[in-house]
Amino acid sequence: MLKTCVLLAGGLAMIAGSALAQPDGFVDRFATIDQSLWYAANYQWNNPAFDTDWRADNAKAGGSLSLRLKPSSEGINRFVGASVRRHEPSSYGRYEVVIKPAVGSGIVSGFFLYTGEYFGALHNEIDIEFLGRDTRKINLAVFVNGTRWERLIDLGFDSAAKPRRYGIEWTKDSIRWFTGDKMLAEYTHADGPIPDLPIYLYSNIWATSAKLHGWAGKVDRQARGLTEISCISFMPQGKDGVFSGTDRCVDPDGGVLASSAAN
Repeated sequence: MLKTCVLLAGGLAMIAGSALAQPDGFVDRFATIDQSLWYAANYQWNNPAFDTDWRADNAKAGGSLSLRLKPSSEGINRFVGASVRRHEPSSYGRYEVVIKPAVGSGIVSGFFLYTGEYFGALHNEIDIEFLGRDTRKINLAVFVNGTRWERLIDLGFDSAAKPRRYGIEWTKDSIRWFTGDKMLAEYTHADGPIPDLPIYLYSNIWATSAKLHGWAGKVDRQARGLTEISCISFMPQGKDGVFSGTDRCVDPDGGVLASSAAN
């Protein structure tokens, strides 16, 4: 889904066109929400696609990260959701999440990479989104400065039945999405431009406005949702093309994403 502006506020980072030293990899299993590493949004959100304001206390950790959506009569929107962003931007590598998305028409659970105007950059974005009206499908997307590529993929299982591992592999030549060890889709230069700017990692839960009901469904006024995340990890791609890291997310049933060779 095309996001017209950044989903979270934070310190302005003028990174457009700049080089970035690749940060170290990480794995976070959310014993707490470390505020030195993550920013939890807490503000009213004036965006025509969203019927959601952000509340930091809707994001809670204690061995996993819980992102909640609930009705509200106190802000400019009818719902309050939760959204977290990694403070430090990153670049090419493998991003993984163990997630159980929310259920409900008009409710979206997201795991994605984003930069844009707020950060002084062109719009670059890579998405995984679960639409709560049909959690047997996954929405994948790439946006680069006005270009848009999007696919709705049938998973063959109900993603909301239990936590599962999903991954994004992003290199200069391609983007690949995975569930477990299975590649869901691949995007290359033949499909369009590939994001090439430092980018921020997000996860969120939100309710759509009427503008997106055709995409995500109409949300009930009393709808509530819960997105559960037990792990997020990042393995940077080194100059040798290898994804490096000493720890990463694993499936609740065991195993790690053993996917393609690096580009």
